[in-house]
Amino acid sequence: MAIKSTDQITIVDVTDAYSVILTSEAYTFVGETTGAASGAKCTTQAVAFCGTNKCSSVVVNASEITCPTGISATVKNSGTAEPEITFTTTATIANACEATIPVKVDGITINKKFSFSVAKAGVAGANGAKGDKGDKGETGATGADALTLTVTSSNGTIFKNNSGSTVLTAHVFKGAIEQSITDTGVCGSLGSIKWYKNDSSTAIATSKTITVTASQVNNSATYTAQLE
Repeated sequence: MAIKSTDQITIVDVTDAYSVILTSEAYTFVGETTGAASGAKCTTQAVAFCGTNKCSSVVVNASEITCPTGISATVKNSGTAEPEITFTTTATIANACEATIPVKVDGITINKKFSFSVAKAGVAGANGAKGDKGDKGETGATGADALTLTVTSSNGTIFKNNSGSTVLTAHVFKGAIEQSITDTGVCGSLGSIKWYKNDSSTAIATSKTITVTASQVNNSATYTAQLE
């Protein structure tokens, strides 16, 4: 089924394990009426911790980054404490998309997600000149409000000492109004909430909430909720 909205959250166990953060996890390209043109750039840095100690060597290989069509990635300072990843558009980007960045620390690979969105400009006149005011047209049909999905955690996103649990809850908004979701994940006529773990394409649950325990998190785990 088509994905109508999505959000994700990363749960980390920092006791004796490694955790990775991106200094920026999302970027909005400002584009023209058709989208963001080729040549637009954005950057982020990967930082890793073992417990609460910052790691001195973090490896990110550009060839291993999975980029969406029309976006490429380059990396500077791989193997240092803060390698820098630069994303560049190589074609017009019209829709939201994301890249997957494998980050390696002491032989452990943790995949991080970086999201892209596009702000499209309105259509301007040939010379930007304002024409004469025309007659008032008929009232058009009401447009569909945008769908937004967010995920909240009842107990934060960090486990310590390999213990703890949290409840992740999906929220769907149509415009500014939150929609009702049943315990089985049904959001009215809009679709159902499905949960995915890490990079798996197989849903682990179809529900409004899921409970995550420390035993389910190996260093870190990313949980994605999708309205489908």
